[in-house]
Amino acid sequence: MKGSPKTLQADGTRNIVAAMSAHGVRRIVTLSGGGLSATGKDQPKAPDKIIRFLLKTLSGQVLADAERHLEILEASGLDWTVVRGARLTERPGTGAYRVGWVGVDASTQISRDDLADFILTQVDDRGFVHEMPFVSN
Repeated sequence: MKGSPKTLQADGTRNIVAAMSAHGVRRIVTLSGGGLSATGKDQPKAPDKIIRFLLKTLSGQVLADAERHLEILEASGLDWTVVRGARLTERPGTGAYRVGWVGVDASTQISRDDLADFILTQVDDRGFVHEMPFVSN
């Protein structure tokens, strides 16, 4: 968010992880963008690579903050899932969306409704623990 501290996501994640650990909560689902790479899973195509280059060039601190948030989750010992979404739209949700990896059966957008639906399913679904699925319509 414009005007936010450059470490907002990492700082927030660090605080949430500490509170979860103190209270014995194990499951956390967070949201990030497709610029955060899932090494070994993503198969970015030329447009994906261009978007990542532009993100690093124009908003490098945002991407660095997202990467630090992931590092905190990976070190936490918690059952984390980082949901990565495509460009958000205001269209009504359909309940039909693709879940996978950047460049693998993915599109460039998703409705906010459908992304929220997927995030809510992850509270109980353990299929993507320690994963970063990419969700698109």
